[in-house]
Amino acid sequence: MLERPQIFWAPACVIPPSSWDDYVNRQNYSIQINLKGVQMFDTTYFSSGQVLTNASDGGYNQKDLGSYGWILANDRTILCSHMGQIPSMVSLPFCAEAYALMSSWMFLDHWYQFHRLEFPDILHMTDSQAVIKRIQYHPSYKPLNHDADIFSYIRLTRAKLDSVKLEHVKSH
Repeated sequence: MLERPQIFWAPACVIPPSSWDDYVNRQNYSIQINLKGVQMFDTTYFSSGQVLTNASDGGYNQKDLGSYGWILANDRTILCSHMGQIPSMVSLPFCAEAYALMSSWMFLDHWYQFHRLEFPDILHMTDSQAVIKRIQYHPSYKPLNHDADIFSYIRLTRAKLDSVKLEHVKSH
């Protein structure tokens, strides 16, 4: 009598991304829109052990269109920057500020993850005291409908970026 052949299932082979663009294209859409279009000026300082300065800002207009921008630099040069329109959400000033911070931290998280580098010390500056207070003093707050996703991602990323110092700067 013939024996039934045994079938062995091998795990799927995952080919590692060949470049930063390849890595970005493999992410889901909500992450891609925050990683695509980042203007890279000088990447040599990302692994230098220097303190990096990250500044973000967000805003909205009367048509409920939110926008954001951020910049990352060291004491010598601008490393990269990014800006865009906040996708598919009711934009409030608070949400726009939080989205800008989230977008910059999302980039840092994925950049250092892709390149397998240790996170440097980062000074993050924003003109929103409300966002800083929400992050620092109310980590277990009950999120509102319009900011739940943003602050969930900020909290998850904050755990990885434990060397980030938040600082309020006056503007306007």
